[in-house]
Amino acid sequence: MSRIIHRRSKRMETRSAAWQRLFIWRMRRLREPLSDLLHNIDTFDTFKWPPETLAEDERHGYEPTPWSALPKIFKHVHLDFSRFTFIDMGSGKGRVVLTASKLPFQSVIGVEFLPELCRIAENNLKTCRFLRRRTHDIKIIECDAIDFVPPNTPCMFFFLNPFGERLMQLVVNNIVGSYLKSPRDLYMICIGGGKPTDFAEIARNPALKLQQSFVIPWGLLTRRNVAVFSVTAA
Repeated sequence: MSRIIHRRSKRMETRSAAWQRLFIWRMRRLREPLSDLLHNIDTFDTFKWPPETLAEDERHGYEPTPWSALPKIFKHVHLDFSRFTFIDMGSGKGRVVLTASKLPFQSVIGVEFLPELCRIAENNLKTCRFLRRRTHDIKIIECDAIDFVPPNTPCMFFFLNPFGERLMQLVVNNIVGSYLKSPRDLYMICIGGGKPTDFAEIARNPALKLQQSFVIPWGLLTRRNVAVFSVTAA
């Protein structure tokens, strides 16, 4: 009898935990659009790129980053933000740019290839309310990430899996080239898709040094790998 009661108790605990996870997931799903409504911005809805652009250039579609992602990442990354320019590579509608502006960076830049997304991001910067910005030098730059010229300051680059491997290597080479012209502190924060091989190609670059890697929660049952690289002399 005691075994039967124990099994039933375990099943009830399992079901309770499952319902709790589902409730948390629904609340998070509800929180994202409500945050947009509160801040008077448009960052939650997905955006469909022209299929030919994605296929030809290995650019991944727009994926809104959870508001909680950067705070979770910066619990692990201990740097003096006031020294750095924060650069979101593939900034989309500008949610990460807005999130980063809550920290005391020297400046915050969003680099985006698609004009339509740039206009949305620029409008979000204008209309955003109830967000305490500690960085006031904020801008969206419309250009191809390969052609982006990083500022001559210490920089922190943010990548949320925006490109395929070939294009990512070209972007990384551009960043390394900027370092070789003007050596300074350059860091790359890369978020993968949850696979063990997410950063395999990047890690092979002799000019990059893996500083740390960790995993952060991303949704209900999903986790994302995060790798922080520094740029060094090849």
